[in-house]
Amino acid sequence: MSTSAESTQTQNAPLPVKGQPTPVIIKFGEGGDGAPEQNKVTINGAGKAFESSLDDGRWIAATSTATANIFSLSVQDGLNNLGIFESNFIGELTTLLVISGRDMLAVSDVALEDSTFTKVVINSPVSFTVTEPGNTSGQWIESDAVFPSDKPFILFSQGGRVLAKLQCETNDVTLTLTVDWDETG
Repeated sequence: MSTSAESTQTQNAPLPVKGQPTPVIIKFGEGGDGAPEQNKVTINGAGKAFESSLDDGRWIAATSTATANIFSLSVQDGLNNLGIFESNFIGELTTLLVISGRDMLAVSDVALEDSTFTKVVINSPVSFTVTEPGNTSGQWIESDAVFPSDKPFILFSQGGRVLAKLQCETNDVTLTLTVDWDETG
């Protein structure tokens, strides 16, 4: 693998699973809107919903509809599998930052006030368009956006520790976050 990468793959025992771990897939692909200078970015909750304040079917911030936490990250850069990185430090929040050009997509655990539970929050400077709505108004399962065509840079951390720091070599990047959803998620 010729990808420039500084990473720490944790070898600790996995966190206990409290609910239903499922993937949240973030896919970067060349030629968003048919333009080679753009990346089409798709976020798919694999059947799990996020909620957003929608403005004409578009959003820039989303929150999981149920309590959930990020369990691990798998990175595929073109044909190269760059590894699985586990966020298995109990009680510490996890953050994924994906930088493409001047734009940064952030996915993170956020603690709920006066609780030990978290929700998964997504923030983007680029508005996403809902392509698969959820069950109620403001909810979605899949959304698309267009980012600059720069090859993504990935930073995955938990509790201030860098778990993965990766400069991708292609624009064809698939990030799979395993998210542990509460049973009601």
